[in-house]
Amino acid sequence: MSSQVVIFSLGPVQQFISQARRTQDLYMGSQLLSWLAQQGVEAAEAAGARLVYPVRSEDKLPTSVPNRFVVIADDGAAMGQQIEEAVRGAWQTIADQAFETVASLTRDTTWKEIWYRQVDNWLELYWTATPYRPEAHAESLTHASRVMATRKLARHFAQGGEAGWKCSVCGEREVLHGPSGRYEDVRAYWAEIHRRVRPVTLLRENERLCAICAIKRFTEAFEVDSFPSTSSIAAESFKAELQEHWRTVEDSVSILCEALVALGVLSGKGDARADLINLDGEYLYPSTYREAVFEGAAPAQVRDAERALKKLFKAAGSAGIARPHTYLAVVAIDGDRMGRLVGQCKLAKDHERLSSALAHFAQYTVPEIVERHTGRLIYAGGDDVLALFPSREALPAADELRTAFSQALDAAGFSGHASAGIAIVHHTHPLGAALESARDAEKAAKNDLDRNAVVIEVVKRSGERERVGAKWDYCYEGAAYSTAATFDDLRAAFSSGVLSRGLPYDLQELAYAAPQGEMYGEARRAALMRLVSRRASGAALVQQQTTLLYALGEGLDWDRMGLWAELARFIGQGGDS
Repeated sequence: MSSQVVIFSLGPVQQFISQARRTQDLYMGSQLLSWLAQQGVEAAEAAGARLVYPVRSEDKLPTSVPNRFVVIADDGAAMGQQIEEAVRGAWQTIADQAFETVASLTRDTTWKEIWYRQVDNWLELYWTATPYRPEAHAESLTHASRVMATRKLARHFAQGGEAGWKCSVCGEREVLHGPSGRYEDVRAYWAEIHRRVRPVTLLRENERLCAICAIKRFTEAFEVDSFPSTSSIAAESFKAELQEHWRTVEDSVSILCEALVALGVLSGKGDARADLINLDGEYLYPSTYREAVFEGAAPAQVRDAERALKKLFKAAGSAGIARPHTYLAVVAIDGDRMGRLVGQCKLAKDHERLSSALAHFAQYTVPEIVERHTGRLIYAGGDDVLALFPSREALPAADELRTAFSQALDAAGFSGHASAGIAIVHHTHPLGAALESARDAEKAAKNDLDRNAVVIEVVKRSGERERVGAKWDYCYEGAAYSTAATFDDLRAAFSSGVLSRGLPYDLQELAYAAPQGEMYGEARRAALMRLVSRRASGAALVQQQTTLLYALGEGLDWDRMGLWAELARFIGQGGDS
């Protein structure tokens, strides 16, 4: 029998990952899907299949195994069936373990019917097996991809709907509950589970879960690291700067930690420096002490903690450290026109070289860059990356990731680039909505800016949205400029006070009123110089910032220059409160 190409796809992916109220849910959803895909890949290898994508790098599969993988096998139908059985078995293992955890928290058994229905109907598995001709590798893979696309048009849907009150995380599936489905009884049912669950942070008081979200929350079938909250990620840069100026802030940090011990937030067993590292970022925002409920704490203790935080801000300010930024960033990066790159692989060894480059990029390069920019990686599947960053690190990190991606392809003998979408949101913003904004921005970078570009969307706490985008690089008078580098220079200028907050609005007015056309270039430069001289400090800095902004306007877009400047100011000066 001649060989066959087997393409296997499991899901649901985007929906499952984005249905998250906390970063741990987001991370667990990604890791769970990756683990299921890994079981499928390893089952294919054990049955003698040859991996096409992904491949191992230094005998390791990528940290995040993609949900769609490709193998070559002698009997494609049998191989597809074996992979499916392995994935379904792995899913059942995870579900059974979480089932036991939930069963230990409630004496009722009514919820089991809901559990079995949701678990049995959740997985979406698709696979196709098509002829493979080694001498026509690219054509074989292209045909296989078209067949898979056709297969997915005939999606299978579970019979029946989801009645009753819905899960507080996904909002789609029926919440697990006892004999009565009345709202008051459902609330009481989950209040009892909340009282019994350990650790108490595993389930918030107002959370009520369906089977699928309960599996994400309670599974212990595979080991994953704990994941910091959105508040911790937003405040990460602030915590890092406190560590750098420890002698100046040590006493103030110690006082805050003592106040948090009194509130029951910290155990008091560690030293102040260690406590700061492990402290959830939410306790570095004054609003927490006005809005959160500290069970068993006296109002005076809460006020003491808030005063201690204000003293820490004062000590930090004396060291030149700004208050923690209230915004964080979701960064989504995706390789452009990857199908065309695969089409360039005329032979299997070419495809293996491409897959190896992507595997090494995902396994080693991405985590190193994300960590260096104090971010947290959700997944890196080879040609796509999802990560969270402090807001000021997002664009520099995305620029470095897309550069490394192109370099990885170049080293393997290919040419390609990537686009990115960045959503900058308040640390209390719904996480699922933030992910959606990042993905929408990524699509805009590809569709509206024709790829090799970045789009940033800022979602302010007031609900106001601002979006700006550009190619990664632009040219002016024969010189190449990096959009990210220019942006970071502007951000630093606003952060240090070199540029004042009114400049972006002046620039937007200038873009509207300034004469257009090449012959008016000097007039625009002179007008820009006058604006900057009113909004910048120091003659040398006026010239420097005028040159920077003029190149941005001429090389990129005068209309968008003011928007980029406003984004740089927003991030540089800490956003709104």
